[in-house]
Amino acid sequence: MKYLHIMLGNGANTFRFINALYNNLSRPDYFQHSFLITSTLNYVIKTCPSLLIYNYDNLLFYPQNKKAKTAFKSFLTLLKEKMEEADVIIWHSLIPMNSVKIIKLALLHVHKSAWVTDFTDRTIPNVKSKKHKQRKFAQKKLDFMKSIRYVNFSIPWGRKNFRRDYGKNKLISEIPYPFPKSRIEIMNKYVQRENKGLNCLVGYDGRKSNMHMGLISYLKHLSEEDIKIFLPMNFSLLGEWGVTEHYSYRDRVKALSENVFGKGNVIKLRRRDISENEFFNTISKCDIAVFNDNRPIGITLVFYMLYLGKKVFMNKVNILSGKLSELYLPVYSLTELGTMSAEQLKGSAVYENTADNSGFTNENEVVELIEDEEYENDMNREYSPYSDRENDNDYYDEKTEEQDGEQLYFAENESVDEENTEGEPKKTAWDKYLRGREWLEEYMSESKATERWVKWLNSIAEGEDYEDMFDMNYLNQGGNS
Repeated sequence: MKYLHIMLGNGANTFRFINALYNNLSRPDYFQHSFLITSTLNYVIKTCPSLLIYNYDNLLFYPQNKKAKTAFKSFLTLLKEKMEEADVIIWHSLIPMNSVKIIKLALLHVHKSAWVTDFTDRTIPNVKSKKHKQRKFAQKKLDFMKSIRYVNFSIPWGRKNFRRDYGKNKLISEIPYPFPKSRIEIMNKYVQRENKGLNCLVGYDGRKSNMHMGLISYLKHLSEEDIKIFLPMNFSLLGEWGVTEHYSYRDRVKALSENVFGKGNVIKLRRRDISENEFFNTISKCDIAVFNDNRPIGITLVFYMLYLGKKVFMNKVNILSGKLSELYLPVYSLTELGTMSAEQLKGSAVYENTADNSGFTNENEVVELIEDEEYENDMNREYSPYSDRENDNDYYDEKTEEQDGEQLYFAENESVDEENTEGEPKKTAWDKYLRGREWLEEYMSESKATERWVKWLNSIAEGEDYEDMFDMNYLNQGGNS
């Protein structure tokens, strides 16, 4: 069986996926998989050099040529050859599907293709564009999105409205990109680490979409405390997303943070500055992590902080927020952050259930700390890296008012009021927290995630009606599936 994976050259998912297959499959099974990277080798060297560890004959790159038309023609030839050879074709993103010629080629093989989406490529194409070429391109791409049968959400819980938008023929799974085992082993050395003072990880990276200024406003009431702010202004791990921070924005965030919390209390993390071990050593010293993006970007860092036993504060409209809370993990709303003391923030990640979640509302209303017209205009343009896309609301699940009030807090060894099944002991909050921890460890297991990928890919090759429902079963049935 031959599998062709069409992948981006500047993303963490590419490295994590290839790394997991290499570590967990036999060599004959591993070389059944070919990886067509839609970036040149020179680009990969600059943005994701760790990928070159796996630079065997089954790792292919976009052709390098000074003439763009010549390079594209060579790429089409390579793509056609590899698609004809493959038994299964997996598009790990539709972002490379950027021309009508590529889409036509993809449509020829859609019957043996699968689509892995992380939300960034899930926007409905604008088939009503006034420009004929754009309208033709959009219609062809939508045809592919509706025709393809096998879909995997690498970020969980994003299936709402998907069949409505792209067709009821879909078989939908929710398998994450495997977290590298080496990083889990490093984190195991630092889980539940104690430290003096209050340390806060603020934001995913250096993108303006993090809305750092608003995050700082939620922490401002702690400025007189013994507090340190850690700013990961770029993903600090090799193999992570290859973006660089906007320097003027970075300087503005750092200056504001120092103005509020004092010089020497603001630490900026960057990829080139620290090793992998030192990175986890550093973030393990943080008591809380604070994120403001309304889409599940930076999911890797969210899960790393939860694995380390830290409290995570998120924008309530991010689909991860409510679902992770349902799994009894310590995820809270940003509004609550502004009402909690340093002592509460440093306390156990297991909290007492409270019915009052009135603060869990409208976190898009960010407090502005800088009255700067140029800055505000930049923020409006840059709030999301996908702000120019159609139907932004489809990136996350909408919630009812009742669901918004379901944020959970737990106290160790204290019972939580709930309907009790006859003959069964009432579960304590600590029991529920341990259940969430069990889900987290299984979800982040490299070997188990790889097993799920292999089973899914084999089902596509066999034409089976298979959907991986691990996460939904865990939520709905209250245990491992």
